[in-house]
Amino acid sequence: MNQQRSNGSTRIRAAGPLIFECSPKTFDTVSLRHIEFRTLIGWTVDENNVGKYNKLAPLLFKDYQGRFDAWKVFRNPILFRVSDFICFCHSVYHYLPNMCADVWSPC
Repeated sequence: MNQQRSNGSTRIRAAGPLIFECSPKTFDTVSLRHIEFRTLIGWTVDENNVGKYNKLAPLLFKDYQGRFDAWKVFRNPILFRVSDFICFCHSVYHYLPNMCADVWSPC
C-alpha cells in the first residue's frame, strides 16, 4: 500500500502543472507548493499563529462561495483531473502524449 501511495503522490506532483493549470516551477519545492495551494486546501492560521486545515476546503467544491453547498461538493474540476491522472493514466497519456511524456511512461 505504501508503494501505491508513493506512486500516486509522485504522479500528482509530476502532473501538477497539468492538473492545477499552473507553472511547473510551482511544484519545485514543498514551500512553493504550500504557498501556492494553502488557501485551496483549506490551510488557515488563527490569531495565535496556530495553523489548521478547514473542513470545508475550497478544493472540494466547484465555485466555492465560503459555505457548504451539497450540490457543489466534490465537483471541482481539479478533483476530476486528479482522478484521471491516478486512475485512468492510459487514457490521459493517450490524449496528452506530448504533455505526459516527461511525467511518466504509460501505465
